[in-house]
Amino acid sequence: MRAGLPVGDIVSRMTGIDSLNSWDILVAYDEEVLNRLLETRHASLPPNLTTISSIEVPHASNPSENIKYRDITLGTPSLKLETTSGLVRLLFPLAGQYTEPGKAEERLDDGLFLDVQAKLVNTNGHAGSASPVGIIQTFEGSSESRCDAAIDLSAPLVRIVDKHKTPAFSLADVGTALADHITKVGLQYRLSSVKNDRETTSAGSGVVLKPTRFVMTVVESAGSAPGAVLFWIDVEGIPSKGRMPTESHPLTFCQLAGDRSNTSPIPNGCSASLVLSRDVLTTLFLEPQLKHLGYSGIEFVANEILGEGMEAPKSGISFNARPPKTAAKMDKVDQGTPLAKEQIDSITFDLDSAPAKFFLDKLNSHVILKYTIPGVGYFISDFPMSTSMFSTYTNSRRGRAAFTFTASGSASWRSGEHETLGFLGQIGWLD
Repeated sequence: MRAGLPVGDIVSRMTGIDSLNSWDILVAYDEEVLNRLLETRHASLPPNLTTISSIEVPHASNPSENIKYRDITLGTPSLKLETTSGLVRLLFPLAGQYTEPGKAEERLDDGLFLDVQAKLVNTNGHAGSASPVGIIQTFEGSSESRCDAAIDLSAPLVRIVDKHKTPAFSLADVGTALADHITKVGLQYRLSSVKNDRETTSAGSGVVLKPTRFVMTVVESAGSAPGAVLFWIDVEGIPSKGRMPTESHPLTFCQLAGDRSNTSPIPNGCSASLVLSRDVLTTLFLEPQLKHLGYSGIEFVANEILGEGMEAPKSGISFNARPPKTAAKMDKVDQGTPLAKEQIDSITFDLDSAPAKFFLDKLNSHVILKYTIPGVGYFISDFPMSTSMFSTYTNSRRGRAAFTFTASGSASWRSGEHETLGFLGQIGWLD
């Protein structure tokens, strides 16, 4: 995994490639968020799941006698993502008392931990059989309405270590007893859920995205860069086409040609991220809202040269549409000098009489509207002066006038914020 990147660098990496591997949504949480969730889940567990009332193990130097341990408690664990196959490591602080034969009861030394290796699994559906191990596939032929990403402790690999993570071999039997207890009580930590049942919402309250399937993958931690859990989600209303991972082609974010490294979608300074695909933005958000505002003939197109010297960056969204029916007026053109004049009639027309081209970007928006209006009166007069005489030239006719309106200004993705764009009209005569 690469170290965390600024959000601008992440957006730049996404430009020009299928960074979501044809999935509709990517949700990512880093280890900081997962550990906060883990702390909350652990605090809600009943004491019988995290405390063993008594353990007896043979004394190392005198196996005929036992060391008695009581109230051995697993404290709030910390989590670290070990591999892309979904393996996680938990460190549980240990507390409790023990009594050696012929001695008084003592407390366990400070700085002892139960080191547990486990896997992330789906508790409602099934763990995917595809490689790498631990991938979750759900909502395919399943009646489950909610799927939980959980830490599976049904077959934990455990050892007791000190604060330096050095194994405490003298407590190996205690570790075995704790592993048996964890397995017996079915200890499990649910970290996050994906639901596919649509909640009732009031009219106009927004779009509810209903998952149809999802896959979970892991970005392992590396050095100071925290690991992350990634949920790749397809949603209702868009054909499911997310690419499933294989051993030879793992599912990674912003993977460049020939690059097998795993980039985290979480920007520097953040602990989670949400990435929506172009299809989600256009089909489920922009198009319904544009129709609601009165736009018609909406067609989303590949970004291209917009005209008027404006080039659309690859990261924005371009579409053609007819604006809402709105009266527009071009004032009469009357320009020149008394000796040379040009006049064109005043014209009133509807903006929906021709399609417009729109481009939306994070920083700038552009609109181009082109109209050809028939039946426009055009008059030009010219009175050139010569040394011998005045000659008069006049030309009056009706024909077609071509109008090109361009607009540009700042835009915002946030609901309710917009900037009124000033239109600049350009007029030209067509024979």
